[in-house]
Amino acid sequence: MDNTNTFFDYELALRKDTKFQQGLNDRAVKCAKLAESARANPKYKKQLDAAIMDLLRFTNFNLTPLLSFYFPRYPRTDAFSLRNFPYAYAMFNLTFGRESVLCIKGSRQIIKSTCLAIRDILSLQLFNGLRSMLITPRIEQLKTLGDKYKEVSQAYRFNSEHKNYRQNLFYKEWPNQSVLKMVYVLTNADKVRGNSMDWLNYDEYQDFDPSLELEVEEVITQSPMPMITKTGTSKTIDSALETTYETTSRSLWRMRCEGCNHDNYPTLEHNVMEMIQPKGVCCVKCGKPLDVRKGQWDHQSINMLNAGRIGLHVPKIIVPENTERAEKWWPIYQQSLKKDKKEFYEEVLGIATQEGAREITVKELEAVSDLGPRAALLKKAKAGGYRYVISGCDWGGSDYIPAHKLKQSYTVHALIGVTKDWNFEIIHFDQYSGMKYGHIAGGICDLHKRYNGHSIASDFGVGGFYNMLIREHVNPHRHVIYNYTGPNSVFTGESTNAHLYNQLSLNKTDSITSLFNELKNGRIRCFNWNESCEFMTQFTNMIRSPTDAGNITYRRHGARPDDALHAVNFAIQLAKLVIGETAFEDEAVRDAVLERISGPTGASARIRPDGVDVISG
Repeated sequence: MDNTNTFFDYELALRKDTKFQQGLNDRAVKCAKLAESARANPKYKKQLDAAIMDLLRFTNFNLTPLLSFYFPRYPRTDAFSLRNFPYAYAMFNLTFGRESVLCIKGSRQIIKSTCLAIRDILSLQLFNGLRSMLITPRIEQLKTLGDKYKEVSQAYRFNSEHKNYRQNLFYKEWPNQSVLKMVYVLTNADKVRGNSMDWLNYDEYQDFDPSLELEVEEVITQSPMPMITKTGTSKTIDSALETTYETTSRSLWRMRCEGCNHDNYPTLEHNVMEMIQPKGVCCVKCGKPLDVRKGQWDHQSINMLNAGRIGLHVPKIIVPENTERAEKWWPIYQQSLKKDKKEFYEEVLGIATQEGAREITVKELEAVSDLGPRAALLKKAKAGGYRYVISGCDWGGSDYIPAHKLKQSYTVHALIGVTKDWNFEIIHFDQYSGMKYGHIAGGICDLHKRYNGHSIASDFGVGGFYNMLIREHVNPHRHVIYNYTGPNSVFTGESTNAHLYNQLSLNKTDSITSLFNELKNGRIRCFNWNESCEFMTQFTNMIRSPTDAGNITYRRHGARPDDALHAVNFAIQLAKLVIGETAFEDEAVRDAVLERISGPTGASARIRPDGVDVISG
């Protein structure tokens, strides 16, 4: 398959370019004739494949002209058509390259999930050996999409059962070696590890935790034709969807008024609410009705467009299916009149309205950052003024994508001291950019030793190789690797998929909740705010989010780092383990871990001698 990341406005060319129309028609007729011949005689199959590939090259790999042929009866008796959803032609552009992305920020009920399913099912059977992965944040979302993909598969013209190939709800394979795998990723990326894919398709991306993205996208690093699609409905301005859209072409549907020549855009900045009138979508300048079919994409960032990062804003009011049918338009108009417009902005206009729920405020963080200069606390640590000094390390990835300078994450090292009265003091932060982990690990361990570090905790995030670099500098017994687990898991224990020495599981929700509580009650304090604010404000970038089971989890702000929070969390959890405060379901496991960290007498000698019963739970 040829590689391309160039955006082709198929819909506009189909409307206005007569040369393109003629060339497309000639190729489509040829494909149709060969398809009929191939059904009667398989020897025409190679000619048909060549004709289809010629057609796709002509459309710059837009699949639209193939849809009605391959889906002749979908969703009911007529062939599948995008006539009433002109924005969706762009969803069928195949744009290859790991640095490229197609982001659809839309309202509800604009068939974006249907288009995603049709594009994938068709591509997987057209292109041999294609491997595609569909990702949603929640299992219920995945079940809904699984049913949609099943429905679309059954509508495919040449659908047939293959007894030797799996066709489950969440996993499908075909005789041409193509594979579709569907997973949900909410609190960790365990379900995607070990896979090798070509395409990644995220749906309901507004609920996705962006801190997992680098790990998830490792699965397409070896593909010669990687492609990423992200679709969803904006809810909050700090979601992964909203942040991704802001780093794309930010394309808007421009509708030029035939009466006064005014360009209308469906955004709040361009007075979209004035466009919504009883008679339909109207010009904000002269009030004349607009024909939404005659709009076209206006790309706000040409640089991102040329880089292959396409972002489309798709509100309901640019979709003829909604604007040309009175029974659909009138409810939209009535809803626009409600005093509280939050739901209307999100569900109808595809516009985010507010930030997500924070667990802690800047004011609360500032209040506990009062211990004095960092240098004084480090001097205290060097002089042996703490019971223990514990390090926490959160591995980051590349600090930017070179093609478009997008910040990703940093490695952060935090040092905490356990005081004589069993409280915790954050005494140091350090930040490292890039992925030179050998150099980074050396710097972390030098600081750890310089200030009498007892033990060190890091996350499993980047895998075993980078964590082993820590063990080149410190005793492996004193290094714990934490692997975050979901909200229904034990607080901490032996990792079920552990393959590294001293690797433990850690309940992400419970441990971070505990961290916030300790900060709010003042047990965790930090050096002066003017020195620490760059790192401490990262604690506000963790956003509370509901799960399918009705409890909560946490996700990172889509555009802001949270590395410092995790570094402190790992250090605090290890410190609590060392002093006997970590909740283990199995006390024997706890004692074995503690003995490894603190030596043969550690299980009794290291536990707080004040009678606090916090060991089991």
